[in-house]
Amino acid sequence: MIALFRLGAFMALLILCLAPPFEALAATGPGKSVEVEQPPDVTEQLTPQEIDLKPQTVAFLEDDGDWDDSADMLNGAFKTIYASLAKANIHATGAPLVEYVESDDTKFSFRAMVPIEKPTVTITLGSDVEIGEGPSGKALKFVHRGSFDELDQVYNRIDDYLSAKGLEMQRVVEEYVTDQTVTSPDSNITSIYIFTE
Repeated sequence: MIALFRLGAFMALLILCLAPPFEALAATGPGKSVEVEQPPDVTEQLTPQEIDLKPQTVAFLEDDGDWDDSADMLNGAFKTIYASLAKANIHATGAPLVEYVESDDTKFSFRAMVPIEKPTVTITLGSDVEIGEGPSGKALKFVHRGSFDELDQVYNRIDDYLSAKGLEMQRVVEEYVTDQTVTSPDSNITSIYIFTE
C-alpha cells in the first residue's frame, strides 16, 4: 500500500523532466499526435470515471532513489527508453506513463513506461529497458486539465474523495496526455489512474 503523495515538490520536477520525453516521442513516434477525448468542464474534472484499463505493451524502466534526485532520474529514464526504442526502430503508440510503486518523504520507486506495439519477434532493448505489460484493471480515472503546478491541489482533492468513499489507494499511475512542448500550461492534460484494489 502506498501513502497518497503530497507532491508540491514533485510538480517542479514534472515541469523539468517532461519536455525531453515528449520531444523524443515526436522524433520516434508515428509522426502524428495521439488523439485523446477532451476532458469534461473544469468543474467536473475530479469526478472520476470508473474504468477497466486494458492491458497494453510497454517499454519500461524501473528505478528508485531520493526525491531530491527525482527530476534527473525520471528524465534519464525516459531518455533511455526513447533512445532504446529509436535504436530498435520501435515506435511509441501512446503517451508516457509513470507508476509510483512506493513513496515516503525522502525516497520513491517508480516504473517509467512508453506504450508500444507488441513485437512479433523477441527484442532485447538493453540499457535496463524491458518490454512488458502496462498497468491494467479496474481503476478510478481522474482528469486534470491545467498546469502541472496545480497537481498538488488535485491530489489533495483526490485524497478527500477517496476518504469520503472509504477507499484506500493501492497504486497510482500518471499519464501525460498532451505534449507540453507545444501545449500552453493551462491546457496540459494529465490522466491520473487510482487503483484501490
